[in-house]
Amino acid sequence: MGPRIVIYCRKSTDEDDKQILSLSAQSRLCQDFAQRSSINVIKELHESASAKQKGRPVFNELVRMLENNEIDGVLCHKEDRLTRNLDDSAKINDLMDKNKIFLFTTGSYDNTPQGKFLFNIISSTSKWFVDNLSEETKKGLNEKINQGDWGGWAPTGYLNENKRVIIDPNKSTYIKRAFSLMNTGLYSLNKLSERLSEEGFRSRQGKPINQSTLYSILTNPFYYGVMRWNGKTHPGNHEGLITEDVWIQTQLILKAKGKSKPSKHLDFAYRGFLTCGECGCKITAERQKGHVYYRCTKSKGGAKSCSQPYIREEDLETEIAKGLRIVSSIDEKNLNLIRDNLRLSHKEETEYRKKSVDNLGRLLAKNREKSDRILDLRIDGEIEKDTYERKVAEYKTEERSILSMLDNTNQENSSWFENAELLLDLAYNAHKLFLLGDYQQKRDLISSVSSNLVLTGKSVDFEYKKPFDILTEGHLHSNWLPGSDSNRRPID
Repeated sequence: MGPRIVIYCRKSTDEDDKQILSLSAQSRLCQDFAQRSSINVIKELHESASAKQKGRPVFNELVRMLENNEIDGVLCHKEDRLTRNLDDSAKINDLMDKNKIFLFTTGSYDNTPQGKFLFNIISSTSKWFVDNLSEETKKGLNEKINQGDWGGWAPTGYLNENKRVIIDPNKSTYIKRAFSLMNTGLYSLNKLSERLSEEGFRSRQGKPINQSTLYSILTNPFYYGVMRWNGKTHPGNHEGLITEDVWIQTQLILKAKGKSKPSKHLDFAYRGFLTCGECGCKITAERQKGHVYYRCTKSKGGAKSCSQPYIREEDLETEIAKGLRIVSSIDEKNLNLIRDNLRLSHKEETEYRKKSVDNLGRLLAKNREKSDRILDLRIDGEIEKDTYERKVAEYKTEERSILSMLDNTNQENSSWFENAELLLDLAYNAHKLFLLGDYQQKRDLISSVSSNLVLTGKSVDFEYKKPFDILTEGHLHSNWLPGSDSNRRPID
């Protein structure tokens, strides 16, 4: 039957090693070669892995079979399919010394000093090719980044087109919405990912967006026009989806939520929200005889004499519910009145912004006309180079300013009305949501409505966040009616 030969085919997962032939194509070539050469093929092994680094599992299995004399040799399409690193080449040399056979459809090597030398030359050339290609690829990418161009797959919300990054008209809407909703402070990553998934936001693989992916999106400065590369940031040529101010606000909210979210002691629902009304120390919790009690930590200097008593969690929860009932005290009539006023304000705001956008569009067109005229004058030789370059710089600065104002105008108009309605719904239902909610929902609700809970004796005082502080003070009309900015005029 002849020597027992195994066919080994490898397709790389490495961007620096873009082979032409697929696994099936390599297999077909090897099988044809084996048939023409009457080679006894007993098995095929296929692997999808880079050969730059040692440790390929299928290759290691191949070596084990050779060392244990289960097979006599290997047939590959080309040398670089078998090895591209010096450690694996050394293993093959050792196996050659043990009279193992290595065949390639492009040519084979005798088990002689000359044959081994030629194989090592080819292997070293493959290693050099990979290293050099990798280095040149890195240089090319770094140069693209320095010129303001992205060098890889466009982030979600963008598309790669003709070596440029352009806005994805479909997914960019979800990206803007993600930042907008997160900046209301009403959503955890989990709740926001659930809502966006319900609205149709999907990953490149068509799966609902998860928390990890959403966090990567919300922390990526690419979306306001800055590229993060090798630990540094670089200005990009691509168009941002949000403003820098929006992105910074999102980072602050994510950081705050990260601090307030406990990593342990998850059985204490209200730990982390409360401070002592007598000494200002944090309130902690402990379990005794089947009940959870909250007490002052007395951790500050001079707080050892604090006289605040323990309070059971059930009693504490009753006090918190009272504070949320105040938030929900707005009646349905006033709620509808506020909504009507918000809609009117939103209509006026939309008209105002439309006029501003139209005016800015005209300013941008005029600026570009001036740029075209100055170019014509330079071509005709009517102005000097220095004058031309100075004017071009002025026009570019003016264009950037106009585009920034356009972006801000569009961003501001995108979601404030919806966010205001969300806040109203949350306020109206806060008490009911607290009574019916689970552990995490109660924590999220308190975090959304209050910046601090002060425990004094058996009573809890809320420090409400805006705009809930306005609702609890009874200023329902003057603070929510349109007209607070009635003297505004469109940008002209």
